Amino acid sequence: MTVPGAWVDVTAGYRSAADLGSFAADVEPFAITAHVHAFPDMYQDIRTSGRTRMELGDAEAEAWARIMFGPRWADYAYQLTVEIPDRLKRQIPPYQKVFTLLVDRNGDPMLAPDNYRWGMLFFSLSAPRRLEPSPENTELRTLLAT
Repeated sequence: MTVPGAWVDVTAGYRSAADLGSFAADVEPFAITAHVHAFPDMYQDIRTSGRTRMELGDAEAEAWARIMFGPRWADYAYQLTVEIPDRLKRQIPPYQKVFTLLVDRNGDPMLAPDNYRWGMLFFSLSAPRRLEPSPENTELRTLLAT
């Protein structure tokens, strides 16, 4: 933890991603998301904190997302650029970091297609930041280089 007096909550979710981009018919993709929140440690848990949140840096939030996704999936993850619309700012807590990745029906991670509709995933209004693959993942590094 780099934020003194904070707890971190990581929430996972998933949804079908077949309607979010061009995929081969037999892929059956799923988008898995991780929402990373920091909140003051004076609260018992994230529910009792209400909307009270603390800002968490991208590097630390990424580390928590990588832990949740695990090493096999984390190299294929993206960090979304989240912009909550004004009309929803009272309902959705601030400062959350959102990460996502795609897996096929077998749980194998994959890169997003060029026409992937990022805006359909939690108020992402622009292209995401792809996480840097680990040095050991030479296959993915080679693929990305080409």
